[in-house]
Amino acid sequence: MRTLVKTLPQSNPIRGDSDLARQAGRRLRSVLTQGRSERQTLEIQLKAKSGPIITIPVSAARVLVDVLEQMAQGRKVAALPMHSELTTQAAADLLQVSRPFLISQLETGLIPFHTVGSHRRILLDDALAYKKQMNRRRLKTLSKLSALDQKLGLI
Repeated sequence: MRTLVKTLPQSNPIRGDSDLARQAGRRLRSVLTQGRSERQTLEIQLKAKSGPIITIPVSAARVLVDVLEQMAQGRKVAALPMHSELTTQAAADLLQVSRPFLISQLETGLIPFHTVGSHRRILLDDALAYKKQMNRRRLKTLSKLSALDQKLGLI
C-alpha cells in the first residue's frame, strides 16, 4: 500500500523541531543510500546503546525521510493511505483549485467520483492521477511557449 505524505502549514512549530528533523532526515537518508539496494529492513536503536532496537521496513524509512524533510521546512505533515476517499473540498485543496472548478471537472468526467448519499467522494489515487495529468499538460504548454519565444527571438 502506498502512502501520500501531505504537508500542511505549520502554525506554531515547536522550538528545535525543525533543526532536529533536518539532522535526522539527513542521517536517515545517508543510511538508506549506503549499502545494498536489496535491504528490506532497517534497525533503529532508541536512546543510544541502552534503548530497544526497532526494526522497520525500508519503505517506511523512506516515508519517514519525506516527513522529516517537510518538518525541517516548518510544515506539519499528515500521512494518508492511497485508497482514501476525499471530499470535494479536500480534493480541491490537494489539487490547488477552487471547489467549483473541481466539481466542473467531476461533472465532465475528467476525474472519477462516486456519491455517498448526496455527497461526492474522490479517491486519492484518482485525484493524484489528475494532478499528474495537469502537470504534464502544463509542462507541454510551457515547452511550446518557450519554443515560440525562441522562434520569435524574444529570448
